[in-house]
Amino acid sequence: MSITLFGLSTVLGFLVSGYYLWLRAKGENLPEDEIFDIYIVSAVWALAVSRGVEIAARFNEFGWNIIRWFSVFSLPGLNGLAALLTFAGLVYLAGVKRQWEAWKTWDVFLPSLMLWQGIIFLSFSLPAAGIWILGFGVLAWIEKEYRLWNWFKGHRSSVRTGLVSAGWLGFEALGISYVALQTKGVVFSGVLSAAGILAMMILGYKRSGRVFKSDIGGLRQRFKSGPKRHKI
Repeated sequence: MSITLFGLSTVLGFLVSGYYLWLRAKGENLPEDEIFDIYIVSAVWALAVSRGVEIAARFNEFGWNIIRWFSVFSLPGLNGLAALLTFAGLVYLAGVKRQWEAWKTWDVFLPSLMLWQGIIFLSFSLPAAGIWILGFGVLAWIEKEYRLWNWFKGHRSSVRTGLVSAGWLGFEALGISYVALQTKGVVFSGVLSAAGILAMMILGYKRSGRVFKSDIGGLRQRFKSGPKRHKI
């Protein structure tokens, strides 16, 4: 069995992102053992499902040779979308089982997932890795600062979770769009990016304490009053 750069980056990414998740769990006063149980189980199932989807998509290459199915180092290949959906879905189900607030659960786990993705992509696409690592940095910054943003709190007495998840959605769309650009073309990639950014903005707004009617009314009032004129 030969060890590839892809295999090493996958393992390294899991360890580094797991350490960051541990720091997040401590910061949020969450049970660290349960957080890691969820992360490990979700990651294993995400890898297994993504591998299975990839085998099905490239079955002429893998065939019925079970040894080749499990040769993740000598014959790498994972389906990224299947891994994302599996991981996010299992994290949600684990949070529901423990009666955790869904958006807070995703806010805690998704930045670590993005960091793991970025490290994996370092092995074969630096631009794509840059998108995910930049996204991780932005999410980490949002997580630290958003509770202080009055515009996000809006008319609510406290700040709701979910803005980190909204940012994750936008950067995921950008990263996937870049990868899709290599095979699907500019139009498909552009539409996917625009859809992801729009979804991010809508979700972020819905999770804020803003009131749509009040914001629209405020904009109308500004347009009616027009720019202020200074007397000479």
